[in-house]
Amino acid sequence: MDKSESDKKIADRKLGDEWIDWDGRHGAESSDADYRVFLGLAVLSTLALIMGAGLFLWLIYPRLAAAGSILPKVFSILFLIFGGILVVWLILFVLAAVTRWPFTRLIVIPQLV
Repeated sequence: MDKSESDKKIADRKLGDEWIDWDGRHGAESSDADYRVFLGLAVLSTLALIMGAGLFLWLIYPRLAAAGSILPKVFSILFLIFGGILVVWLILFVLAAVTRWPFTRLIVIPQLV
């Protein structure tokens, strides 16, 4: 390699170099995206999860009934609790996204010091 080629060699980039010229503004495509698509996918995935858990319970229900009389009731109650928690979470999630008010601040978790 001769002297002229080594002079033209560009220094290696370092982590964070791509942010050097950033002025703090974001483009229209970054955070102004339509939230309805995201909420629709969240609703569909939550419903699919509940339906999948219900299908699983339906498939094992005869075996649970054969094993004992209390097991089907316990698993049905657990499924209802699971589905209820997911529905409440989904409602709070959609309300927080639509109103732009963080409902998660209503949940108070005590600090362990």
